[in-house]
Amino acid sequence: MKRLVLISVIVLSLAACAFWYLSSRVKSPEFIKIVNARFSDVDDQNIATCQADVILLNPNQFEAKLIYTDISVFSNDLKVASISQTSVSDIPANKEFSLPLFCKINLINAIGSQGLSGILEKALSSEKKLPLKFEGYCRVVVKGRAYRIPISVEETITVK
Repeated sequence: MKRLVLISVIVLSLAACAFWYLSSRVKSPEFIKIVNARFSDVDDQNIATCQADVILLNPNQFEAKLIYTDISVFSNDLKVASISQTSVSDIPANKEFSLPLFCKINLINAIGSQGLSGILEKALSSEKKLPLKFEGYCRVVVKGRAYRIPISVEETITVK
Protein backbone atom coordinates (compact mmCIF):
# COMPACT_ATOMS: atom_id res chain seq x y z
CA MET A 1 0.00 0.00 0.00
CA LYS A 2 2.84 2.37 0.87
CA ARG A 3 4.38 1.64 -2.51
CA LEU A 4 1.16 2.56 -4.33
CA VAL A 5 0.89 5.86 -2.45
CA LEU A 6 4.56 6.68 -3.14
CA ILE A 7 4.20 5.91 -6.87
CA SER A 8 1.02 8.03 -7.03
CA VAL A 9 2.74 10.98 -5.37
CA ILE A 10 5.73 10.73 -7.75
CA VAL A 11 3.50 10.50 -10.84
CA LEU A 12 1.37 13.47 -9.71
CA SER A 13 4.49 15.51 -8.90
CA LEU A 14 5.99 14.81 -12.34
CA ALA A 15 2.70 15.69 -14.04
CA ALA A 16 2.46 18.97 -12.11
CA CYS A 17 6.07 19.87 -12.97
CA ALA A 18 5.51 19.06 -16.65
CA PHE A 19 2.33 21.17 -16.72
CA TRP A 20 4.08 24.09 -14.98
CA TYR A 21 7.06 23.90 -17.37
CA LEU A 22 4.92 23.76 -20.51
CA SER A 23 2.61 26.57 -19.37
CA SER A 24 5.46 28.92 -18.41
CA ARG A 25 7.52 28.54 -21.60
CA VAL A 26 7.94 31.74 -23.56
CA LYS A 27 6.93 31.56 -27.22
CA SER A 28 7.91 33.98 -29.95
CA PRO A 29 5.23 36.56 -30.81
CA GLU A 30 3.91 36.29 -34.38
CA PHE A 31 3.08 38.63 -37.25
CA ILE A 32 -0.52 38.04 -38.39
CA LYS A 33 -1.29 40.60 -41.12
CA ILE A 34 -1.42 44.23 -42.16
CA VAL A 35 -4.88 45.82 -42.24
CA ASN A 36 -6.37 49.22 -43.08
CA ALA A 37 -3.58 50.16 -45.50
CA ARG A 38 -4.60 53.50 -46.99
CA PHE A 39 -3.46 56.94 -48.02
CA SER A 40 -4.86 59.47 -45.57
CA ASP A 41 -3.96 62.58 -47.56
CA VAL A 42 -2.00 63.73 -50.60
CA ASP A 43 -0.46 67.20 -50.65
CA ASP A 44 0.09 69.44 -53.69
CA GLN A 45 3.64 68.04 -54.16
CA ASN A 46 2.22 64.49 -54.61
CA ILE A 47 3.55 63.34 -51.24
CA ALA A 48 1.06 60.92 -49.70
CA THR A 49 0.76 59.90 -46.06
CA CYS A 50 0.39 56.12 -45.92
CA GLN A 51 -1.17 54.53 -42.86
CA ALA A 52 -1.48 50.85 -42.00
CA ASP A 53 -2.01 48.70 -38.93
CA VAL A 54 0.24 45.70 -38.23
CA ILE A 55 -1.49 42.92 -36.29
CA LEU A 56 0.79 40.92 -33.97
CA LEU A 57 -0.11 38.00 -31.71
CA ASN A 58 1.39 37.48 -28.26
CA PRO A 59 0.72 33.76 -27.53
CA ASN A 60 2.29 33.98 -24.06
CA GLN A 61 0.69 34.32 -20.67
CA PHE A 62 3.12 37.18 -20.06
CA GLU A 63 2.86 40.78 -21.23
CA ALA A 64 5.35 41.75 -23.96
CA LYS A 65 6.88 45.06 -25.00
CA LEU A 66 7.29 46.22 -28.59
CA ILE A 67 10.48 48.27 -28.64
CA TYR A 68 11.43 48.80 -32.28
CA THR A 69 9.97 48.60 -35.77
CA ASP A 70 11.99 48.78 -39.00
CA ILE A 71 9.99 48.29 -42.20
CA SER A 72 10.81 49.21 -45.79
CA VAL A 73 8.04 49.92 -48.28
CA PHE A 74 8.57 48.88 -51.92
CA SER A 75 6.59 49.45 -55.09
CA ASN A 76 7.66 47.10 -57.89
CA ASP A 77 11.04 46.46 -56.21
CA LEU A 78 11.75 50.21 -55.84
CA LYS A 79 12.07 51.38 -52.23
CA VAL A 80 9.61 54.25 -51.79
CA ALA A 81 9.58 54.67 -47.98
CA SER A 82 11.09 53.56 -44.68
CA ILE A 83 9.33 53.17 -41.35
CA SER A 84 11.44 53.27 -38.19
CA GLN A 85 9.58 53.59 -34.92
CA THR A 86 11.18 53.29 -31.50
CA SER A 87 8.21 53.89 -29.23
CA VAL A 88 7.70 51.31 -26.48
CA SER A 89 4.24 49.73 -26.53
CA ASP A 90 2.77 47.09 -24.23
CA ILE A 91 1.35 43.96 -25.86
CA PRO A 92 -1.22 42.22 -23.65
CA ALA A 93 -0.83 38.52 -22.83
CA ASN A 94 -2.63 35.97 -25.03
CA LYS A 95 -4.03 38.64 -27.35
CA GLU A 96 -3.65 40.22 -30.76
CA PHE A 97 -2.18 43.70 -30.83
CA SER A 98 -2.49 46.45 -33.44
CA LEU A 99 0.53 48.65 -34.20
CA PRO A 100 -0.19 51.76 -36.30
CA LEU A 101 2.39 52.60 -38.99
CA PHE A 102 2.86 55.91 -40.79
CA CYS A 103 5.10 56.88 -43.70
CA LYS A 104 5.36 59.47 -46.49
CA ILE A 105 5.48 58.25 -50.10
CA ASN A 106 6.30 60.32 -53.16
CA LEU A 107 3.57 59.17 -55.56
CA ILE A 108 5.48 60.30 -58.67
CA ASN A 109 8.36 57.95 -57.78
CA ALA A 110 6.03 55.12 -56.78
CA ILE A 111 3.91 55.32 -59.95
CA GLY A 112 7.06 55.77 -62.05
CA SER A 113 8.35 52.46 -60.67
CA GLN A 114 5.67 50.72 -62.73
CA GLY A 115 7.25 51.72 -66.04
CA LEU A 116 5.77 53.57 -69.01
CA SER A 117 2.68 51.34 -69.26
CA GLY A 118 1.97 51.87 -65.56
CA ILE A 119 2.24 55.66 -65.93
CA LEU A 120 -0.10 55.66 -68.94
CA GLU A 121 -2.62 53.45 -67.14
CA LYS A 122 -2.55 55.69 -64.07
CA ALA A 123 -2.99 58.83 -66.18
CA LEU A 124 -6.08 57.40 -67.91
CA SER A 125 -7.87 55.98 -64.87
CA SER A 126 -9.61 57.99 -62.18
CA GLU A 127 -8.70 55.51 -59.40
CA LYS A 128 -5.04 54.65 -59.18
CA LYS A 129 -4.05 51.37 -57.58
CA LEU A 130 -0.55 51.22 -56.17
CA PRO A 131 1.01 47.85 -55.20
CA LEU A 132 3.09 48.16 -52.04
CA LYS A 133 5.24 45.55 -50.32
CA PHE A 134 5.96 45.98 -46.61
CA GLU A 135 9.13 44.17 -45.59
CA GLY A 136 11.08 44.35 -42.34
CA TYR A 137 10.75 43.37 -38.71
CA CYS A 138 9.55 44.30 -35.24
CA ARG A 139 11.58 43.70 -32.10
CA VAL A 140 9.58 42.46 -29.10
CA VAL A 141 10.77 41.64 -25.57
CA VAL A 142 9.02 38.95 -23.50
CA LYS A 143 10.32 38.22 -19.97
CA GLY A 144 13.70 39.79 -20.78
CA ARG A 145 14.17 37.81 -23.99
CA ALA A 146 14.19 39.72 -27.30
CA TYR A 147 12.48 38.35 -30.42
CA ARG A 148 12.76 39.61 -33.98
CA ILE A 149 9.44 39.19 -35.77
CA PRO A 150 9.76 39.23 -39.58
CA ILE A 151 7.14 41.13 -41.57
CA SER A 152 6.59 40.59 -45.29
CA VAL A 153 3.28 41.32 -46.98
CA GLU A 154 1.99 42.85 -50.20
CA GLU A 155 -0.96 45.24 -50.32
CA THR A 156 -2.61 47.19 -53.13
CA ILE A 157 -3.71 50.65 -52.08
CA THR A 158 -6.12 52.85 -54.04
CA VAL A 159 -5.10 56.48 -54.56
CA LYS A 160 -8.09 58.75 -55.12
